[in-house]
Amino acid sequence: MISKDDGQSWQESFLGTSDQNTGGGHGPWAVNGLTLTKGIIGAYSGWGASGTYLGSDDGKKWSHLSSGEVEMKSVFGAAGGQGVMIAGADQWRGFSVSSENGANWKTIKPGNIEGFKENGGKTHHLKCGYGAYGKGTFVVVGDHGHVFYSNDLGESWKHSMIPKEALSKNPHFAGRGVGHKEVVFLDGAFLVLYDEQVALPKDGGKTWKLVKHGLKSISSVTLVNNEFWITSRSSKAVGRKSKDGENWEDLPQSIPAGKICQSAKGTLINISRKTSKIQRSTDGGKSWKTVYENTGAKDTTKLWGYAVHGKIKK
Repeated sequence: MISKDDGQSWQESFLGTSDQNTGGGHGPWAVNGLTLTKGIIGAYSGWGASGTYLGSDDGKKWSHLSSGEVEMKSVFGAAGGQGVMIAGADQWRGFSVSSENGANWKTIKPGNIEGFKENGGKTHHLKCGYGAYGKGTFVVVGDHGHVFYSNDLGESWKHSMIPKEALSKNPHFAGRGVGHKEVVFLDGAFLVLYDEQVALPKDGGKTWKLVKHGLKSISSVTLVNNEFWITSRSSKAVGRKSKDGENWEDLPQSIPAGKICQSAKGTLINISRKTSKIQRSTDGGKSWKTVYENTGAKDTTKLWGYAVHGKIKK
């Protein structure tokens, strides 16, 4: 779905399949990553099956990002910055990094990065983030606390670990780890969201610390008004916000569960995996209006989980 009027109206831009078995949470059309950088939207599908990397510079016409054939076995997270895109999968399929605008891709295997095998050599569900640190930093975070990071826009990679004590204290570090959570960046600091804690480095991905955010049931983390916003999975719980990732306070009760995306004008858009609605707020989240609702019971767009805002080329 795409909106070109600050979220007031929405149109279906592309639908690869109407089959829930191929376009739901698993399958070749299961979208598990969305990014926008230098005017190009990148949409990445395929989990548990070979997938497709699609790009668009107008939000209407979509094509393969690569000019040549790319082996895309599976995707679980994506990010972009300075025209370069990245998509992650797991320890076996690794993560892929593009040249500018997605023209060419190279695959990075965790097993080839020093420190991974020495720290257990087991990870899964690779989520990705980008931040303006160094020459441009990509961070890839997987299960069991493994982190892969590059401070030179994906040219070279190093390995680090989320603090090991978390593996025994929080099963989500050792099990599904990142799950459907995001990796976000603000004012020199990355933030990785877990069920009861966030992990923070302020050195581009090398050294991590744990901070409790105060929520028991989490849905998503995003950047709003130059703050980290964590929303709850439950509509009955109040989300949390922080300017630095270390000091947290409650969000207003009016902020709904799910993903929040902010436009350049300050407009907020809300989507949730639990609903088929797109909601819009122009008063900072105090009130919301439903601007799109999917009424098709089996339409694959019911499980919205990703949203981006930015300028596109056309």
